[in-house]
Amino acid sequence: MRILVVSNLYPPYTLGGAEKYVYEVANKLSEKDDVFVITTQSFGFRNLKLKREGNVYRFYPLNLYHTYDAQKKSEILKPFWHFIDLWNPHSYATVKSLMKKLEPDVVFTHNIGNLSSAVFTAIKELEISHVHMLHDHSLLCPRATLCKSKGEVCVEPRKLCIIYRKIKSKFILNPDAVVAPSHYILDVHLKNGFFVDSKLFRLPLPVNRVERVKKDYDVLKVLYVGQIAVHKGIRVLIEAVKDMDGVFLDVVGSGEKLEFPSNTTYHGYLEGEKLIRLYKKANVVVLPSICPEVFGKVICEGFSYSTPAVGSRIGGIPEIIEDGKNGLLFTPNDAKRLKEILMMLRDGTSLLRKMEGGAEKTAKGLMMDAHVKKLRKILKTGRKIY
Repeated sequence: MRILVVSNLYPPYTLGGAEKYVYEVANKLSEKDDVFVITTQSFGFRNLKLKREGNVYRFYPLNLYHTYDAQKKSEILKPFWHFIDLWNPHSYATVKSLMKKLEPDVVFTHNIGNLSSAVFTAIKELEISHVHMLHDHSLLCPRATLCKSKGEVCVEPRKLCIIYRKIKSKFILNPDAVVAPSHYILDVHLKNGFFVDSKLFRLPLPVNRVERVKKDYDVLKVLYVGQIAVHKGIRVLIEAVKDMDGVFLDVVGSGEKLEFPSNTTYHGYLEGEKLIRLYKKANVVVLPSICPEVFGKVICEGFSYSTPAVGSRIGGIPEIIEDGKNGLLFTPNDAKRLKEILMMLRDGTSLLRKMEGGAEKTAKGLMMDAHVKKLRKILKTGRKIY
């Protein structure tokens, strides 16, 4: 099977878990199939034409800036960038030309910001099988978070955002199948008029290993991994742990500059073995998001080292955390309740030990090999397999 993977970012350009997932899955699929990748590269007129690196093709879709640099750009520019990105003719011509050349059996699309909805048009016109995977809310929200600028949940979207969704839904033609890590993210797209004629599949994100780790309980070691941003709830976690005896917090990630309490160590961005060591050391991973998470990949990464999770009861998080079995849930933005949970775990290890077993059991059901086996069947046939 010849598979063309389309993603707006691909290593070394990474902003989050989506790009890492695409990279890992593309490599795994390539063990049995011919896999090609089309993605973007940095801003510059010299990068407008396709450049090939092995089976990876890169180009810069003509726009005001590259999506990788969006956080650094003026808020004045962003509406114009999104307008161009609704349907980018340069991206359309480049991607369509490459698809004609490669003749894939199926196109597997992911986040398309900077590549634009024109990718969907090109696939439809060439009558190629199309499977799309949802990673965030970018088809519904210019910020991709369903959050306002101050980190509040966007319950009532502004008129401009409503118009944005309606236009997007017209350009995002129904793929043959849509894959998502959670029922939550599928449902929210369906409610907004997306993918009504597509076959839908829930396929939780995978882990690469499962290891039962012997834990120490001298103090409660809490781990946060993620973007340092208001909507991720990091301020809620800081409020909960400050001045707590017997609780130590490790924070991994980049973003806003914050003042951390004395019982907190800020590591900056980490990956590889350095991050794995923190997962192994931790007694609990906390995902305190204020705005909806599609799934919560860091929860599963913790589970793979028998580390339970505490997470907000929002978005797709409750689909992976079974309250009292592999973790605990709390109401978003409730620092008081989060503090009570951490105190309970600090003062008694029996529940922690029980949830460690639950975390390990959950992780065993999320192994990469099984994930790719299911994904390959979806890519081949588009029919439901479970």
